[in-house]
Amino acid sequence: MKYLIFSIIFAIGIIFNSQAQDTSNVAIVCYNGRSVIFPSSWLDRKTNAKATAADKDKFQKDTVALKTAFNKYPISVLNDALKTVYITGKLRFNRQNFLGTNSNNAIYIGSDGNQEIEKTFHHEFSSILLRNKRAVKFEEEWKKLSPYLRSGNSASAVKAGLFSTDFDLVLCEQGYLTPYSLSNFENDFNMYAENIFAGGKEFWKIVDKYPKVQAKVKLIATFYQTVWGGYTEDLLRALAD
Repeated sequence: MKYLIFSIIFAIGIIFNSQAQDTSNVAIVCYNGRSVIFPSSWLDRKTNAKATAADKDKFQKDTVALKTAFNKYPISVLNDALKTVYITGKLRFNRQNFLGTNSNNAIYIGSDGNQEIEKTFHHEFSSILLRNKRAVKFEEEWKKLSPYLRSGNSASAVKAGLFSTDFDLVLCEQGYLTPYSLSNFENDFNMYAENIFAGGKEFWKIVDKYPKVQAKVKLIATFYQTVWGGYTEDLLRALAD
């Protein structure tokens, strides 16, 4: 078993960490507070997407976190699905503040008060991958394991008080990691994705303790294998080390 774990970690180093960041085409942009960065459809009165300028000093730290996140994906996956990551100060739409959102090939991360930049990236990138794969059967199987999901958008869930992204052990018994997970299928999926890639050993202890969480992890691992065949559960677990 020790040899297997060492081999997996070594493989991760060969596949990901040895790849220099400048071989990726993904741009990391420090938002200046003036440029138009959102799709035009987000600028209507209902969505009213807004962002403030990023803190230039914190941007350096945020960039390091993003590079750590990038190194957990093959560069071909990044380049095929993503063009730009915008780091902003505050990020607001639907009259609510958010830490992140995404469009077709861009991710927007609100840095102000956000100490989990890497998690936010994985969360939003998982949505892009999910859309690109058009994983209808996967969604159907996920919903069978998730009978208590709401069907509204993120803003309505926040208004309803489902905004915490901290682990809730009572919900874990039912297969949901956090209160925010209950908001809809995509957010439930996102919460698993961010913790698989950046939740550390604490997350995997929860996986091993709660059978319904473990069932979803096994299902999501099958999805990520369609993204890249090397994403076995053993390799995903090794990312926590």
